[in-house]
Amino acid sequence: MVERFKGKVAIITGAGQGIGASHALAFAREGAHVIVADIGESIPEADYIMGTLSEMDKVVNEIKSLGGKAMGIKCDVRNPGDVESMVGKVISELGRIDILVNNAGVAFIATPIWKLSENNFDLVTDIMFKGTFLCSKY
Repeated sequence: MVERFKGKVAIITGAGQGIGASHALAFAREGAHVIVADIGESIPEADYIMGTLSEMDKVVNEIKSLGGKAMGIKCDVRNPGDVESMVGKVISELGRIDILVNNAGVAFIATPIWKLSENNFDLVTDIMFKGTFLCSKY
């Protein structure tokens, strides 16, 4: 396999489970040093279970078992301090960031819009838009 991302540092948000975990594994298989970032806990307003710290650790360990390099970082992308801290840690330990996959997200797919609360709408926009902004900014 060609390691298209050999030597590159990739942050994948929302990588504790699901699509984010798949992205993390794919980048690792292509040679990237992967930062598996996730909130690591459920958000009460969300109607499904978010990635846990143990799931994040499983992704990191799976990458390492494949011979890849990975680090797990607990990060709530809605929180500027969390994001700035994550980026600072990566820069401090690895010297740079080459790739950012803003994958963290939440959705209320089964909720018709007329039943969606303003708080839930704010949660979606805080994670998916503000989180993308903060991760890209820092």
